[in-house]
Amino acid sequence: MICWNSKFDSYVKTLKDGNERIIAVEINSSPKRICLINCYLPTSGYSDTAVKYQDNLDLLEIIIQKYCDSHQIILVGDMNATMLLSRRNDSDRRFRSFIDKHKLGTLANMGTAPTYQHGKGSSQIDYIFSHTVDNLLELEICHQHPTNTSSHVPVVGKIKATLSLTCAKSIKPPERRRNLWKDCDIEAYQSTLSNSQIPIIERPDQIKTFIDQLNGNILAAAKIAVPSKKIRLKGPKWKASPALRQLLVKGNLIHKNWIQYGRPTVNHPIIEERRSIKRRIRSQQRQDMACERKQFYNQIVESGKSTNFYKLIRRGLSNTISKPQGFMNEGQLILDLDKQSKGFARFYEDLAVPKQLEQFDSDYHENTQFNLELIRKIVLENKDTFSPITPDEVKSAIYKLNNNKSSDEYGICAEHLKLAKKFYINFLRKIQCLPNRSVKGITYLLLGVRPATAELHIRQLNLLGCIIRSENLTLNKILRRQISTKSETSDSWFTYIDKLLVQYDLPSAAKMVINPPCKLLWKKNVKLAIDKFWTQKLLLDCQNKSTLSYCDLSSLKIGTVHKLWSSIESNIKDVRRGGIKARLITGTYVLQSNTSKFNQHEVSSVCPLCQYEDEDIVHFIFKCNALFKYRKSYIEELEVIINSISNPNTCSWNSLVGDFGLLTQLILDPSVLIKQKILSCSEKTLTKIEDCSRKNVLLLHCGRSLIINSNIDCQT
Repeated sequence: MICWNSKFDSYVKTLKDGNERIIAVEINSSPKRICLINCYLPTSGYSDTAVKYQDNLDLLEIIIQKYCDSHQIILVGDMNATMLLSRRNDSDRRFRSFIDKHKLGTLANMGTAPTYQHGKGSSQIDYIFSHTVDNLLELEICHQHPTNTSSHVPVVGKIKATLSLTCAKSIKPPERRRNLWKDCDIEAYQSTLSNSQIPIIERPDQIKTFIDQLNGNILAAAKIAVPSKKIRLKGPKWKASPALRQLLVKGNLIHKNWIQYGRPTVNHPIIEERRSIKRRIRSQQRQDMACERKQFYNQIVESGKSTNFYKLIRRGLSNTISKPQGFMNEGQLILDLDKQSKGFARFYEDLAVPKQLEQFDSDYHENTQFNLELIRKIVLENKDTFSPITPDEVKSAIYKLNNNKSSDEYGICAEHLKLAKKFYINFLRKIQCLPNRSVKGITYLLLGVRPATAELHIRQLNLLGCIIRSENLTLNKILRRQISTKSETSDSWFTYIDKLLVQYDLPSAAKMVINPPCKLLWKKNVKLAIDKFWTQKLLLDCQNKSTLSYCDLSSLKIGTVHKLWSSIESNIKDVRRGGIKARLITGTYVLQSNTSKFNQHEVSSVCPLCQYEDEDIVHFIFKCNALFKYRKSYIEELEVIINSISNPNTCSWNSLVGDFGLLTQLILDPSVLIKQKILSCSEKTLTKIEDCSRKNVLLLHCGRSLIINSNIDCQT
């Protein structure tokens, strides 16, 4: 990532060169423009590191050669290699050779200070290089700070460049304002909208222009007729308790002493002091948070006001108080809800674009294309039979929108539409909806985790249990009144909860008020009911998937991790092996037969390695002669494991060898063979089979990639 102050926007231009690891910008400076390249090179320790590292160095070389004559080159970032001669792995040698070849240099005061620290040691892998070292005025490796949670420390440098800031326009961030709709001049608002000009739609490609113009007119009318106020951006500061303040001061002093002792990592008393003070700070923070919650609940119970009752409900639904568990996105665990929303948006946006990826489901794509073609034919044959959306339907939909909600990406909120009334309704009939998209249940079932919606429902139903068990009389009166008076069409929170109770086949709120369940029993019943419902729902989504033919769906359920993941060790290599096998089990590993289907059979489905027969999963795992040397040792190990089983109900290895389908099932998911009573073994033996099969499929994957890459290099 490269960041700069907004006042330099007119001088900085993002270059198209690079990839996901390398980005570059052009700085319009004098006497020579600057090409600033920021990179994060691949980490060592993987079988394909050398190939990936060299690919990124080649891309860097292309960028440098392209801009070296007209620009001053500055290369910065995490190189995952060092210039120090004390380390001599393959990445280090490649990196030092690259720096020498392009005559890049840095200041001498860089020294040997580490820029990356971890539990086992430290290294210097973050650098700032330049073609012209004289332009580097200063270079400093910062010390580790207690607030820095990263394993890296900043490397700060200053370069010599001239920018004429007097010509640059000062760009201020736009003010965030909130419309005061209660004080809106409705007549002026509607009059301004009526007098505004709307373009006429003559062609389909003019719809976007029409919508943009219409939204602009609505926002302009609101600016004239609706007063607004600035939104206070800075919220209340976090207030630490006196006890926590003392611990924080003490922690800073201990951290300074640790720096003065030379940042020791082992066999020093300051290490235990530093670890102890961190533990005490975290403990005090948890105690303060617990006290704050207790005071909040006591305030609600003692006051007995209905407003505090709704405050409790909002707190239970609040994202800042009760967060669902995070999810993995692009290899990172995301817990922040805003980032989760952006992650889902990027996922669905990427999912909507057809492309050839390892996790792409070609069968699902074919079915979708077939369904789209059917829909297209139905629409063409029945143009006159579809009834258009009526103004009353649009009006009804608008008035169901909630007030005081945030605006959409165009800046339009519910009040804009409700106050516009018939003016806007006549044009909304021409706007069409996008189809809904869904995700696969196998993603959740293999890990045995609940979807985010299920986690949210658990918290909401647990909140209901807390409210019902409350001994506050005023709270109980409000609760009974809400249950008895709210109808099924009401927007009340209790109506929403009643629907959840029906959905999960739990007792109604009215019955629980008469006979309140105990806390532990209620939580247990809620989890069991929700897990059962979502297990059935996710399994239903998986039933008709041909890509899951090798997966034992009957053993999958929420709360139980599949043997594929429960048997792995907590290390990167084992997790990577599990990832390859998971793609094979779910049918998302792209082989040549999948590529052929995806390209409407315009591409041959014959194996690109041996050129003997179609490359499917069975061929890839057992039949391909080009991969024989990669699978030989693990097949022999698997034979030893099967023959070591003393159970008479288990078939021998010789009886399995003749059936490639059974062998493939044994590699991918042996639990299917156990249920078919073909295999009978202990959990320990099953774990050995899983471990052997994971290593086998990873080696086959790496071998396949190496052969394909070598064939491509020979062709070029």
